Amino acid sequence: MFSIHKEVFIGALVAIFDARATYLRVLAAPVFCVTLIGVIEPLAKGWVTLVMTHILHFYFYTVIAVATHRLVLLGTEAVSIIGIFRWGKRELKFALYVLLLDLAVRFLGGLVFFAGFEMGPRGFMRVFLILVGIVAIVASRFSLVFPGIAIDEQAPFGDSWEMSKGYSILMLCVVGVAPIVLMYPVLAIEAQEHNLTILSNPARSIILVLVIAFLSCAYNEINKRKTAC
Repeated sequence: MFSIHKEVFIGALVAIFDARATYLRVLAAPVFCVTLIGVIEPLAKGWVTLVMTHILHFYFYTVIAVATHRLVLLGTEAVSIIGIFRWGKRELKFALYVLLLDLAVRFLGGLVFFAGFEMGPRGFMRVFLILVGIVAIVASRFSLVFPGIAIDEQAPFGDSWEMSKGYSILMLCVVGVAPIVLMYPVLAIEAQEHNLTILSNPARSIILVLVIAFLSCAYNEINKRKTAC
């Protein structure tokens, strides 16, 4: 039952380790840019500068995500150092789908809050936990859209939902549990040692690469099993 979990998580780690020199060479520049923005952001004055730093963060995280998907799924020749910062239709579509899913999750999260609030204090926590679980599963099942977009395959949300049918637990582990587990030490350090927050941006970038690699391997394994049936 859990063989696919092993294939996904171990497979992603092996893929990154085997091609670690390529990952380092290709992703070093955008990770450096994210780190630099993290240093500048606390010094930003005015809402315009703050908005610009958020936009740049989103841009570089998108670049890192798309590049990682392509490296895992298409091989080390799929991304060049020179072309990594190119923002084409692929990256734009990827970014738009990220925003759409983010808005959907926020909307559902608002419904969860108000639904629990209307039931009073006793029922709030019970309803909250149930509905949060539902929202997490729905969001995780839709997330297979991103590897498809990154490798230029048609991947609307409907296809992602159908493709992930029967793999809800796997997708929840990949998109929900893994990021929380990986991010916990970073958040704990940030809470205790504010002087070390400069290290949080490269740490977040590394975690993003790992989670994207997990998602890519999940996409690949599920696709292989669906094709074989």
